[in-house]
Amino acid sequence: MRMDTQNSRMASLQNHAIAEIKCDINKAMFLFELAYKEESNLQTIHNFGTFLSKYGEECELSYDARILAEEKLREALKISANYASYKELADLYLLQGRYTDAIDLYRNALEYNQTAGALVNLAICHYYEKEYHKLTAVITETFGLSIISDEITDEIYMLSSFGYALSGAIGKAKEMFGILTKKEEYIPKPESLWLAYLCGEYSYILKNYQAVIEDWFFDVTTFKTVYQAYLHTDKQRLEQFVRDYRKKVVQFYQENQDFDQEEKTELISAIDRGPYLPKIDYLPQFVWQVDFL
Repeated sequence: MRMDTQNSRMASLQNHAIAEIKCDINKAMFLFELAYKEESNLQTIHNFGTFLSKYGEECELSYDARILAEEKLREALKISANYASYKELADLYLLQGRYTDAIDLYRNALEYNQTAGALVNLAICHYYEKEYHKLTAVITETFGLSIISDEITDEIYMLSSFGYALSGAIGKAKEMFGILTKKEEYIPKPESLWLAYLCGEYSYILKNYQAVIEDWFFDVTTFKTVYQAYLHTDKQRLEQFVRDYRKKVVQFYQENQDFDQEEKTELISAIDRGPYLPKIDYLPQFVWQVDFL
């Protein structure tokens, strides 16, 4: 009876902690740590490590949350190798830029469960390691899954398009890009313009860049990308584009003083310097979910 009562208390503490994440992250931290200290088992260790990995840096702590997160997740794996702890530790390494280590851990996780989340993050690691053929192989594996979350479908198409483009398979890149941009609910993003540039889809850039800079942000790479699109297709309108873009940037920062003024200086300087090729640095963004056992 005591064991049932104890397990019930642990479940109650952790459920309460999950609810607290949305309103008081420090209180959630206290509850996860309390559950871990009262009953140190696979579930409480993994959950404590997962919370530290995802939210520890937002808490008021006297120690490095990520170091402790790594320690706890490895502690959980010593008790029992499992998908969730391998995946969470790999995610932590991905955020730290430890891509080789993350690749090994994602592969370990996938031995226990074939999920789109682990495969996509594995593909991202190959992207940063410039292993584009491995990236596209992993994405092909991901498309083979019977169920892919709608939340990451766009990112899968975009990531695969970048992988194909950077590996020289432009035809395949255009195919993936076409599927992505023809989706009824798809909204153009800065990354869409960068990908269109790699695919040579300059008309897409000129058609959509106004909406992108209005809905998202001004940045050097996007400016350079649009510049190249005009340079390749409509040189007569290039000077007017530069003047208009510069005017919009100045006006934006005048009306929004709370934005980083150093970014404004960098952007204006880039606009005034003249022709160049954009450097495409793509960082896929995903909605993080708390993976509790």
